[in-house]
Amino acid sequence: DPIDRIIAEYVEQVQWRAAGATLEERLVSLADPRNYLVAASRYATQLREYRRRFAAEQILVLDLADLAADVVGVMAEVFDFLGLERPAMSPEDFGVFNTRDEKQKFPEWLIRLRRGPIIRAMHKLPERPRRFMSDLAWRRLRTPVERPELRDDTRRALQEVLAPEVADLRALTGREFASWSL
Repeated sequence: DPIDRIIAEYVEQVQWRAAGATLEERLVSLADPRNYLVAASRYATQLREYRRRFAAEQILVLDLADLAADVVGVMAEVFDFLGLERPAMSPEDFGVFNTRDEKQKFPEWLIRLRRGPIIRAMHKLPERPRRFMSDLAWRRLRTPVERPELRDDTRRALQEVLAPEVADLRALTGREFASWSL
């Protein structure tokens, strides 16, 4: 969903202390092509660029909602698209990573420390103590990132700006994207 993707990207930026402003402030200039939060949700525009460089039959467009609902079926579609034999798969064979509930914000000093000599030295430790120390630090020092809610007027403006893109994407792919908010 293009709007959910915008919010998810913003949350990711907050997690790594790179947001710089509130989500509403970042969405003031929706039509500005330099607003990369919105530009990255212009899926039809991106697909047209890929189609300029690759044949349509070389491109597979999937809906993340379909993957969540039927991971085995969607992965079978991927294997078929790639011309690979389908392996025996069950939903348990696939993990779910980087979920909305896992988003945590880390203290600024810890982010800076990650790039410093202490961490480089820690990487020289054997894996087990290194992983223990890392997991301990990340678990104890992070705080949950609250997922922001868009104001109704901002959501409507986003829907207005992105609706033509979504219509174009549906026409280009023949997919419904039925669970999307527009």
